Amino acid sequence: MANTELASFLLSKVDQLPAVASLASLWDESGTLMPDAIDRIQSAAAADPVLARMIQQSGEFTLHSMMMALGLRTVEMLMTATEGDRVNSETLELMQGNLWRHSRIVGYCCQALARESGYRNTHDAFVAGLFHDIGKAVLNRYAFDEINAVLRVTSAKAKALFTAEDEAFGFNHSYIGAKMCTHWGLPPHIREAVEHHHTPEKATLDVSLTEIVHLGNVLVNWIQMKLGLKSNFYPLRPYILDKFAIPTERLRQLAEEANEIVQRQG
Repeated sequence: MANTELASFLLSKVDQLPAVASLASLWDESGTLMPDAIDRIQSAAAADPVLARMIQQSGEFTLHSMMMALGLRTVEMLMTATEGDRVNSETLELMQGNLWRHSRIVGYCCQALARESGYRNTHDAFVAGLFHDIGKAVLNRYAFDEINAVLRVTSAKAKALFTAEDEAFGFNHSYIGAKMCTHWGLPPHIREAVEHHHTPEKATLDVSLTEIVHLGNVLVNWIQMKLGLKSNFYPLRPYILDKFAIPTERLRQLAEEANEIVQRQG
């Protein structure tokens, strides 16, 4: 497949996934969560029985439970290979499971970073962190051979995954993730954070949010993969640590605490 053909194919698959277009109504024009967001969440879920059931199983109607249910439902749909696929089902399930676990930890880490840094919209930090890598779930499912070839390149050349994807496809998982956010009706500043979480210097709508997701992703990879903060695989923009001015040990602690939350959840 040519790059443009692959992109078009993946985006067609995004359009077929569950959508909650009314999610956009949870935020006002300034990007602030609406005072009656919980009522709006209940209304959005009421139109989708599967989603409503998943939220109810969590025991509470909150923005967190809504987004967790939406993400889990999507990832579960992208775990299942169909007859005739070239996908190894066991490998795909493992990849998607690891991805969803990582995404949940990053969501909680970003929320903690928002609190620590004084960023006011901690819910937005959670949502952007939770969905920062959702584009990988689409690539894993529908470009299985291509993404595994890219993974071999990253290992052999100690190269960042998003860089290797750009070189191989002409786009990376962040681009597909941003399209997923558009499909769901999430507001522009959250889509931007997802699209530029590897390149925060490109953000214009909400620079702080994108920087939080960038840092949160690197921190979680630091504790999960023992890569350190200066790894070529998940490069940290050098100005970020100075801008946040949070001691390194405290950053590590925030990531560890986020990991513990997800461990308790199972």
